[in-house]
Amino acid sequence: MELALRFSVCIIVCGLAAAGSLQGMNEQAIRKLKDGSLQCQSAHDSHMILMLSEDEVNDEFCDCADGTDEPGTSACPNGKFLCAAEPLHKVINSTWVNDGVCDCCDGSDEFQGRLECDNKCKQIRADLLKEYSSKMERARRGTSSTQTHHPSLQPTVHGKMLTSPSSTVCSTKRR
Repeated sequence: MELALRFSVCIIVCGLAAAGSLQGMNEQAIRKLKDGSLQCQSAHDSHMILMLSEDEVNDEFCDCADGTDEPGTSACPNGKFLCAAEPLHKVINSTWVNDGVCDCCDGSDEFQGRLECDNKCKQIRADLLKEYSSKMERARRGTSSTQTHHPSLQPTVHGKMLTSPSSTVCSTKRR
Protein backbone atom coordinates (compact mmCIF):
# COMPACT_ATOMS: atom_id res chain seq x y z
CA MET A 1 0.00 0.00 0.00
CA GLU A 2 2.75 2.46 0.99
CA LEU A 3 4.70 1.65 -2.21
CA ALA A 4 1.60 2.25 -4.34
CA LEU A 5 1.03 5.61 -2.62
CA ARG A 6 4.65 6.69 -3.21
CA PHE A 7 4.36 5.61 -6.87
CA SER A 8 1.13 7.65 -7.25
CA VAL A 9 2.73 10.74 -5.72
CA CYS A 10 5.73 10.39 -8.05
CA ILE A 11 3.44 10.18 -11.08
CA ILE A 12 1.60 13.32 -10.02
CA VAL A 13 4.78 15.32 -9.35
CA CYS A 14 6.54 14.05 -12.46
CA GLY A 15 3.41 14.74 -14.49
CA LEU A 16 3.47 18.39 -13.42
CA ALA A 17 7.06 18.78 -14.53
CA ALA A 18 6.42 16.96 -17.82
CA ALA A 19 3.35 19.09 -18.57
CA GLY A 20 5.63 22.10 -19.01
CA SER A 21 8.50 20.16 -20.54
CA LEU A 22 9.56 23.03 -22.79
CA GLN A 23 8.83 25.67 -20.16
CA GLY A 24 11.57 28.31 -20.06
CA MET A 25 13.24 27.42 -23.38
CA ASN A 26 13.83 30.09 -25.99
CA GLU A 27 12.24 29.76 -29.44
CA GLN A 28 15.50 28.89 -31.20
CA ALA A 29 16.18 26.00 -28.80
CA ILE A 30 12.60 24.74 -29.20
CA ARG A 31 12.91 24.80 -33.02
CA LYS A 32 16.18 22.89 -32.87
CA LEU A 33 14.69 20.40 -30.42
CA LYS A 34 11.68 19.81 -32.68
CA ASP A 35 13.82 19.22 -35.77
CA GLY A 36 16.22 16.95 -33.87
CA SER A 37 19.26 19.21 -33.99
CA LEU A 38 19.53 20.50 -30.41
CA GLN A 39 22.97 19.59 -29.12
CA CYS A 40 24.99 20.38 -26.03
CA GLN A 41 28.22 19.44 -24.34
CA SER A 42 27.69 16.71 -21.77
CA ALA A 43 27.68 17.82 -18.14
CA HIS A 44 29.38 14.54 -17.22
CA ASP A 45 31.94 14.08 -20.01
CA SER A 46 33.35 17.26 -21.56
CA HIS A 47 34.45 15.34 -24.68
CA MET A 48 30.92 14.14 -25.46
CA ILE A 49 28.31 16.06 -27.48
CA LEU A 50 24.70 15.09 -26.80
CA MET A 51 21.72 15.25 -29.15
CA LEU A 52 18.72 16.11 -26.99
CA SER A 53 15.23 14.75 -27.33
CA GLU A 54 12.11 16.38 -25.91
CA ASP A 55 11.84 13.85 -23.08
CA GLU A 56 15.31 14.91 -21.82
CA VAL A 57 14.20 18.52 -21.31
CA ASN A 58 13.11 19.51 -17.78
CA ASP A 59 13.40 15.92 -16.55
CA GLU A 60 15.26 16.94 -13.34
CA PHE A 61 18.57 15.51 -14.65
CA CYS A 62 21.32 17.86 -15.84
CA ASP A 63 22.51 16.41 -19.15
CA CYS A 64 24.13 19.58 -20.56
CA ALA A 65 27.09 21.45 -19.11
CA ASP A 66 25.42 24.80 -19.89
CA GLY A 67 22.03 23.81 -18.43
CA THR A 68 20.25 24.00 -21.82
CA ASP A 69 18.16 20.91 -21.05
CA GLU A 70 16.87 22.10 -17.65
CA PRO A 71 15.51 25.65 -17.94
CA GLY A 72 12.38 24.75 -15.97
CA THR A 73 14.07 22.91 -13.09
CA SER A 74 16.91 23.54 -10.68
CA ALA A 75 18.82 20.41 -11.76
CA CYS A 76 21.60 22.44 -13.43
CA PRO A 77 23.27 25.12 -11.31
CA ASN A 78 23.85 27.38 -14.33
CA GLY A 79 20.52 26.81 -16.11
CA LYS A 80 18.63 29.80 -17.52
CA PHE A 81 14.84 30.20 -17.74
CA LEU A 82 13.26 32.52 -20.32
CA CYS A 83 10.15 34.22 -18.94
CA ALA A 84 7.34 33.65 -21.42
CA ALA A 85 5.81 37.12 -21.76
CA GLU A 86 8.42 39.53 -20.46
CA PRO A 87 8.50 42.92 -22.16
CA LEU A 88 12.31 42.83 -22.06
CA HIS A 89 12.82 39.08 -22.62
CA LYS A 90 13.84 38.56 -19.01
CA VAL A 91 16.03 35.55 -18.30
CA ILE A 92 16.29 34.27 -14.75
CA ASN A 93 18.38 31.60 -13.07
CA SER A 94 16.54 28.28 -13.34
CA THR A 95 16.98 27.74 -9.60
CA TRP A 96 14.36 30.49 -9.19
CA VAL A 97 11.74 28.41 -11.05
CA ASN A 98 8.89 27.04 -8.92
CA ASP A 99 10.47 28.49 -5.77
CA GLY A 100 7.35 30.28 -4.52
CA VAL A 101 8.39 33.74 -5.78
CA CYS A 102 6.93 35.29 -8.93
CA ASP A 103 10.04 36.46 -10.78
CA CYS A 104 8.45 36.75 -14.25
CA CYS A 105 5.80 39.42 -14.79
CA ASP A 106 3.37 36.78 -16.09
CA GLY A 107 4.20 34.17 -13.44
CA SER A 108 5.49 31.70 -16.05
CA ASP A 109 8.30 30.73 -13.67
CA GLU A 110 5.76 29.31 -11.20
CA PHE A 111 4.07 26.81 -13.54
CA GLN A 112 3.60 23.93 -11.09
CA GLY A 113 0.57 25.63 -9.56
CA ARG A 114 1.83 25.98 -5.99
CA LEU A 115 1.55 29.75 -6.31
CA GLU A 116 -0.77 31.95 -8.32
CA CYS A 117 0.98 34.99 -9.75
CA ASP A 118 -0.80 38.10 -11.00
CA ASN A 119 0.03 38.94 -14.62
CA LYS A 120 1.69 42.36 -14.43
CA CYS A 121 3.15 42.37 -17.96
CA LYS A 122 0.61 44.80 -19.48
CA GLN A 123 1.21 47.32 -16.71
CA ILE A 124 4.99 46.95 -16.98
CA ARG A 125 4.80 47.44 -20.77
CA ALA A 126 2.64 50.55 -20.29
CA ASP A 127 5.05 51.93 -17.67
CA LEU A 128 8.06 51.26 -19.92
CA LEU A 129 6.37 52.95 -22.88
CA LYS A 130 5.44 55.96 -20.73
CA GLU A 131 9.02 56.21 -19.39
CA TYR A 132 10.47 55.88 -22.91
CA SER A 133 8.10 58.55 -24.29
CA SER A 134 8.97 60.86 -21.41
CA LYS A 135 12.72 60.41 -21.99
CA MET A 136 12.31 61.02 -25.72
CA GLU A 137 10.33 64.20 -25.05
CA ARG A 138 12.94 65.44 -22.54
CA ALA A 139 15.70 64.66 -25.04
CA ARG A 140 13.83 66.52 -27.78
CA ARG A 141 13.25 69.54 -25.53
CA GLY A 142 16.78 69.31 -24.13
CA THR A 143 18.30 69.35 -27.59
CA SER A 144 16.42 72.47 -28.64
CA SER A 145 17.11 74.30 -25.34
CA THR A 146 20.84 73.45 -25.29
CA GLN A 147 21.18 74.67 -28.84
CA THR A 148 19.93 78.10 -27.80
CA HIS A 149 21.22 78.35 -24.21
CA HIS A 150 24.36 76.27 -23.70
CA PRO A 151 27.49 78.40 -24.38
CA SER A 152 29.56 75.52 -25.75
CA LEU A 153 26.96 74.93 -28.45
CA GLN A 154 26.63 78.60 -29.53
CA PRO A 155 27.94 79.51 -32.99
CA THR A 156 31.36 81.18 -32.97
CA VAL A 157 33.53 83.01 -35.47
CA HIS A 158 37.29 83.00 -34.86
CA GLY A 159 36.67 81.85 -31.27
CA LYS A 160 34.23 84.72 -30.49
CA MET A 161 30.62 83.86 -29.68
CA LEU A 162 28.00 85.43 -31.88
CA THR A 163 25.55 87.52 -29.88
CA SER A 164 22.43 86.90 -31.93
CA PRO A 165 21.28 84.57 -34.66
CA SER A 166 21.08 87.55 -37.05
CA SER A 167 24.82 88.30 -36.66
CA THR A 168 26.79 87.96 -39.83
CA VAL A 169 28.92 84.84 -39.79
CA CYS A 170 30.97 85.66 -42.84
CA SER A 171 31.20 88.52 -45.24
CA THR A 172 30.81 88.18 -48.94
CA LYS A 173 33.22 91.06 -49.57
CA ARG A 174 36.90 90.33 -49.96
CA ARG A 175 39.39 92.65 -48.36
